[in-house]
Amino acid sequence: MDHSTLRNPIRTRMTVALLSIGMCAVPGATGVHAQAVPSGDWRADVASFANRIVTAGLAPGLGVAITQGDRVAYAAGFGSADMESGRPVEVSTPFYIASSTKSLTALAAVLRASRGALDLHAPISRYLPTLRLRPPLSADFITVEDLLTLTHGIDDGGPVVTRTAYTGDFTPELLLQLLGQYPPSRSGRDFVYGNLGYNILGMVLETNAGAGWKEVVNQEVMRPVGMSGTTAYVSRVAPQQMAQPHAGTPEGFRRIVLGKADANMHAAGGHFATPRDLARYVAAQQSGGML
Repeated sequence: MDHSTLRNPIRTRMTVALLSIGMCAVPGATGVHAQAVPSGDWRADVASFANRIVTAGLAPGLGVAITQGDRVAYAAGFGSADMESGRPVEVSTPFYIASSTKSLTALAAVLRASRGALDLHAPISRYLPTLRLRPPLSADFITVEDLLTLTHGIDDGGPVVTRTAYTGDFTPELLLQLLGQYPPSRSGRDFVYGNLGYNILGMVLETNAGAGWKEVVNQEVMRPVGMSGTTAYVSRVAPQQMAQPHAGTPEGFRRIVLGKADANMHAAGGHFATPRDLARYVAAQQSGGML
């Protein structure tokens, strides 16, 4: 979307580099519409650096996209997306972005809150009224914001994380029942990184918006930003298009089986995205929602 706004974007403090996806900002962009180009043949330098990563055996392939102010200034693919077939990484190659999904889920929640459709300070019992946590935990004293900031105080891991991220064998009712077995975190209400808070946040979004968390994120974030190459459905990405997973061995990288399907793409880790799409997302964050 050209010169349109995404309301109240989160100002993220985190630069994400997961798997073989890299994103960075070009210094010198001082305003929303700054178009100054860095001096020198920087595109050739970026390509040379990316090719050295592949040649050195640090990654089978990678996608690189660079933002400058409110635009994507550069995007390219390097190396192989599938070492069995030799298929190269293209600008349009989707990568599984794992926990970078948390940022998309968080932004969807904050955007709904900016319109008054979701109360970040409300207890999660307002949105999950049948949730009964193991004492001394209580859904009446954990807010939506606590889920966003990972200060909810519930021990992470366990069957909810296993079922949502791995087996895909669950229903919302089963997840609520399983949450009742979780003990308090040994760190109390301190920040503890994990998936559980965002798994619960996905459930909150579903009851709050009356739609699955995947569609909520799509409507709130991906469509406005124009992330047309991003999806939370493995079934919508052809195997011959995606970057396939590989494992490092003493002899080099080898293809391994993709462990993701529609059922285990979850609100804490559940999108495929192209480097250009992720760069658009970064540009929207940097420029106050303008693209």
